[in-house]
Amino acid sequence: MKLSISSVKKTFQKLCGPAQFYLVLSLLSLVIYLVQMLEHRNKLNTATGLTMQAIIVIVWTAILNWVCSLKYGNKVAWFLVFLPVILLFTMLIVFYHMVDTMGITKQELQTMVSELNEDSCEECSH
Repeated sequence: MKLSISSVKKTFQKLCGPAQFYLVLSLLSLVIYLVQMLEHRNKLNTATGLTMQAIIVIVWTAILNWVCSLKYGNKVAWFLVFLPVILLFTMLIVFYHMVDTMGITKQELQTMVSELNEDSCEECSH
């Protein structure tokens, strides 16, 4: 099987809009991961992580493309692409509301975060 730029371009153009968008963002993410991997000491773990991410990107792109073929699939696929962003903003709003309602100061929040970091570091050493 000959892999050329034109065949990759044709395959990319066969994907629906949400799958294309997801694939481009994911490929950018993989490039950033690769750059970070070069600076990391344990290359085996990061190479495994990179491989797993690449597999997930391929599978999720195929799933999005399949969803697009269903009735109302294009809208559902766009929703699935933006679902992590929607959840992130929802969690940030809920967190902000909780902090505001409880009247937590910046100093108290920093203390909580440092205590959580200390607890997680104790678990790392075991």
